Amino acid sequence: KVALPHLFRLTEAKFDHDPWLRHGLASALAACADAADLIAQKNSHSAAIRRMALLALRKQKNPAVAVFLTDNSPLIVTDAARAIYEERYSDVNLNLASFNPTEILKKEWSDFNREAFLRRWLQANLRQGDSVSASRLVAFALDHRFAENLRLESISTLAQWDKPASFDAVQGIYYPITEKGRELQSAKLQFALKTTDFLSLKQTVQIQLASLQFIEKHGSLQHLP
Repeated sequence: KVALPHLFRLTEAKFDHDPWLRHGLASALAACADAADLIAQKNSHSAAIRRMALLALRKQKNPAVAVFLTDNSPLIVTDAARAIYEERYSDVNLNLASFNPTEILKKEWSDFNREAFLRRWLQANLRQGDSVSASRLVAFALDHRFAENLRLESISTLAQWDKPASFDAVQGIYYPITEKGRELQSAKLQFALKTTDFLSLKQTVQIQLASLQFIEKHGSLQHLP
């Protein structure tokens, strides 16, 4: 542990200048720091140190990366989402799924980080598979403040709720979703409650078409319980 202060000092001085050094520092911290030491850095004044602590926790395969979802840096929040989703931390998937997506509308967020975060957020909700998660995606798809391509992806995600694809929509790798514990038809029910809004003339043509395709795929929504 005697190396930690030196590693953090080097992190603050060089972190954003050399990706190879960043990788080396994250590996060194992961090897010599306890998880508690890294988690404690979430309160650091330095964004470089906070991000390095997150990357080191990811290398340790530690789901405690979820604590960084509340960071004020969009890049760190996005990295936390990447870690949770790509390392398959199912225990903290709900932390990602329940994140309020309107937070990413703040001007500090770049389009690149917005899309990277939201695509993982959509899939995290699909993996939760309950009615609350379905309602989040419905609300997102109806929100004009978000990019249309992501709103369309939200509708597409809702359309496969009961039979999710075996290949992950973010990374394109085999990552099947078990039916155990899923609330089947919850997406249909949540969509049915907002059908009029989806087909409103206030929506873009693409959103209306995607909504009609959803209805065509799932049949009449009026007779659902």
